[in-house]
Parts: sequence; structure tokens; C-alpha cells
Amino acid sequence: MVKLEVSYFARDIDALAVFYTRLFDVQTIDAVASPIYRAVDFYGTRLGIHDFKAYDLLEIGGRRMKGAIPKPVGTYITCNVDSREELDTRLARALDLGAKLLKAPYISYYNACQVVLADPEDNMFRINFQM
Repeated sequence: MVKLEVSYFARDIDALAVFYTRLFDVQTIDAVASPIYRAVDFYGTRLGIHDFKAYDLLEIGGRRMKGAIPKPVGTYITCNVDSREELDTRLARALDLGAKLLKAPYISYYNACQVVLADPEDNMFRINFQM
């Protein structure tokens, strides 16, 4: 069996974990927490949040971003919700929790309503409702 985990690097791993748990009503996985790592359980998919010290641990220090804001986008997550109302509710909550709106809700060419945001660490993510 294979399970997907998507990871972000963060200056404040605790604050970013709190952001996602509050935004999506999910929990951290305390059993795997370490001084440089937090994990959030997205209904069976794990969002890993790594301190910048993990760059060296993973031997990828040469790929470390040097604090560019806005961050370049190489990867982002999409969080699918069940209704337009839920998308609107989560959008309002995201903004209250410190997210930045990058693109207001719109209807995509594949008939999804989505909004594009940046979390407090400037990682891009989308909230999506497939109509």
C-alpha cells in the first residue's frame, strides 16, 4: 500500500499546523511530531510541515529557498469541499486566520468553483468545489 504525503517547509511549524487544523477542522498527528516536523491528517492524507533544518537533514540544502516573497510556486495543494457554501465559509475562515487571497472565487474551464490563497508562510493552496 502507498499513502501520499505532501510537505511544506515553514519558519514556524507549530503556527502553520494550527492554521491548517483550524481551517479544515482536522487534527495533528502527535505521534510523529519532532522538533523539526509536524503532521496534519487530512482525512487520511498527511500534510507534513518541516522546519528549514530539514533541508540539511534531507541533504537538499542547495535547493533551499532564500526567503523570496512571494514564494515561487512549484507545488501546491488543493482542498476539495462538498459545496459552494463550504468553499465560501472556508475562504472567510482562511482570511481570518491570516491567509492572503491570490484569486477570488471563479468558475474554471472544467466547471469547478475555486479560490486561490497563500497560507501565512506564503505557500499557495486552493479550495475547490467541483460543480
